[in-house]
Amino acid sequence: MIAIVELEEQPGLRFVTNIEDVDVDEVFIGMPVRVRFRQEDDVWLPLFTKE
Repeated sequence: MIAIVELEEQPGLRFVTNIEDVDVDEVFIGMPVRVRFRQEDDVWLPLFTKE
């Protein structure tokens, strides 16, 4: 699922990213998430999952 994630540590910094391993019905505004990284060739992509 594609989402916009704003970092708590730096308000105003937002990522258009993927949220993985969460059902669409479980996602809500303000939901705590944690980052993990996936390597695609020589690029590391930030992906998020439910905390």
